[in-house]
Amino acid sequence: MIRVLVVDDHRVVRLGLQAVLDDAGAIGYQLKDADTETLLGGIRNAADGHAPLDPPVASEVLAS
Repeated sequence: MIRVLVVDDHRVVRLGLQAVLDDAGAIGYQLKDADTETLLGGIRNAADGHAPLDPPVASEVLAS
């Protein structure tokens, strides 16, 4: 199974989540400027079938 992790520079939550929830079929969303360990963790989580969401974006989602 192919899993898609969106890696983008948009901090606008609605754009990132739209890519994850839309027909694009993405499983998670990571910001490009994340540190190496966070980015690699997101890739590993996506490969394991989890739905990684970049921590700053997740915080923004929970706050709204």
